[in-house]
Order: sequence, then C-alpha cells, then structure tokens
Amino acid sequence: MNEGDIHSLAQLLSDEDRKIVRIARDKLLSLSPEFLSFMKDMQPQSDPEVAEEISYILEELRVLKIEQELRDWAGQPGPRHLEQGALFLAQFDSADLDRAAVSSRLDAFSERVRERCMSHLPPQSVLASLCRYLFQEEKFKGNQKNYYDPDNSYLNRVLERKTGIPISLSVLMLAVAERLQLPLMGVGMPGHFLIKLATEGGSLFIDAFNQGQCLSRDDCKKWLIKSGFGFKEEYLSAVNDEEIVGRMIRNLVCVYSAKRENRKAEVLSDYLRAITPV
Repeated sequence: MNEGDIHSLAQLLSDEDRKIVRIARDKLLSLSPEFLSFMKDMQPQSDPEVAEEISYILEELRVLKIEQELRDWAGQPGPRHLEQGALFLAQFDSADLDRAAVSSRLDAFSERVRERCMSHLPPQSVLASLCRYLFQEEKFKGNQKNYYDPDNSYLNRVLERKTGIPISLSVLMLAVAERLQLPLMGVGMPGHFLIKLATEGGSLFIDAFNQGQCLSRDDCKKWLIKSGFGFKEEYLSAVNDEEIVGRMIRNLVCVYSAKRENRKAEVLSDYLRAITPV
C-alpha cells in the first residue's frame, strides 16, 4: 500500500455509511507502524471528523508498535537490557518519551557515584556509595502516600518525581549499577521487591523502597513470615529481566483495573503475553 492509497482510505473515514468507515478503519489499522509519521502529517489537513478517526487509529498503531518492541526485546539479552524493557513500557504512558534522555540521566548518576568511589573498592563499598547517592543526595524514596499511582511504575516518571514503588526504584538502582559493573540482581519476593548482592559471606539484600535499607537473609525470612507468605528459599532467588518487566506490567494491570480503565488494562495484558514464554 502506498501513500496515495492511505490518503484515499483516510478520506473514507468521513463517509456517511458507517460500514464503509469501519472497513476503512480496519484497513488502516492493519498497516505496519512505519506509516505512523505519514498519518500524523495527514491529520492537521483533515476535516474534524476524519482527524478524530485518525487520532484513534494512530493511538492503536502506537500501542501495537510498543507491543512489537517488547516482543522483539524479550529473550534477547544484552547491555542495558532491563533498562530498555522498562523504557519500552514507559512509552505506553508517554508517547513522546525521549529514551536517550532518560539513559543520559542514568549515565550522569553513575558518573556521580563513580566520582565518590576510589578505584578497586569491593562491591559492598560501591553499593553503599550508590545507596547514599540515590537516597540521601538525590533523595529518591518510596511513594508511601500514593502507592497505587500508575506513575510509580514508569521509569521516566520515577526519575522526574523521585518516588516510586519497590520494583521501579529497584530497576533504577539496577540500571545505574550495571553502568558501574556492580553485579546486583533483582529478587521478586511475594509482596515486595528487593535487590541482592552475592558476597563470599552470603547475600546482602537492599530495600530500595525504604531508602536502600540493608537486610540479611533472616530479615527477609522474618518479613515474609510476618506478612503471611511463609518462607521458601526460592523467594530469595534472582529473577531475570523479562520477569521484572512482566511484574511491572502485572502491577499496572491491577492498578488500571481497579481504576476501571479497562482498555489500558487490556493493552497491558497483551504486552505481558508478548514477553511471556508460551
């Protein structure tokens, strides 16, 4: 299909026969996302009725493009893999998201931490510097007051507002830690998300939601039992990037479902299926 065909189909969106409108809309929705820019250029030149239909189609193509990006991303690990997945997800909320600008800000964070660390420090010391920088100097903190605000789950919003939930603040830490070559891992406990650093003497757990509080294995076990989850050793196992982004998506599905924003919940459920192995 060429641009002329697309223009002709768009003109049918104002037809009085709603059947013709539906056929034209369905054909335009079958286009690949590469035609997004062309349709955007058409919109200001169209009459109000057509412009409204184009707005709907553009949004549908936009969310489909994100789904394809997430599908391509899943199972293809590489540098900054988790960060890329989190930013693909953030585009769902921010259509004009500048992913490079977000990454540049994370670069700056890692440079500030590196400046505070002497060379050849052990990982525990680098981790301590990272926590001090993010939670004391930059003042990131858990959003205790509005825990179920969807903005808490989008990495760009977390950076803008300096608040989030356990998993998004952990993703922030993991993204900066990767730049510092600090081998941190996400831990998807039931009811809470932590970061783990494996050491010769055992594992250290960091609670990013509570300003980088350091926890032992026994601390985690006590919290799990007290919270009614019981304890299994697997609860303290590391999770991979797809599992982390999947958990972020599930959180958002729950939030939007509770807010009765059913269309958003449906789209995000499609995203979850796109990155979840069959």
